[in-house]
Amino acid sequence: MHSLDNILSDLSVLNLKTKNYHWNIKGPRFIFLHELFQKHYEEMDDLIDELAEQIKILGGTPLGSMKEYLAKTDLKEAGKNLSEDEMLKDLLKDHKHIVHALKEVIINYDEEPGAQDMLTELLKFHEKSVWMIESHL
Repeated sequence: MHSLDNILSDLSVLNLKTKNYHWNIKGPRFIFLHELFQKHYEEMDDLIDELAEQIKILGGTPLGSMKEYLAKTDLKEAGKNLSEDEMLKDLLKDHKHIVHALKEVIINYDEEPGAQDMLTELLKFHEKSVWMIESHL
């Protein structure tokens, strides 16, 4: 069973991985993927902030260190020297994982409309990211 801490951890690890790939992308699609990755991590920065604030609203304390995030996620840190397609496949796998986790978590917040709305916005972002990444593979 996933929790808001798991989702926050997933997002934070994926965010850093996306930044890493943004910094290290090489290949014929460099400009497009460099810009796509930047767009994704900038959007995730805002979504992570909203999720952490929602955790506070619900009486919790958001996690705040990579050590805590890695303990609460199934995602792996970024690989080294990956090709464009390997980066895309890695990010796709992680976005799909988060889509699945969010669908599971949203059900648990049916009596918290604010939390459910925010989680639904997260779900929309990750579903769109899956679609965009798949279109490049």
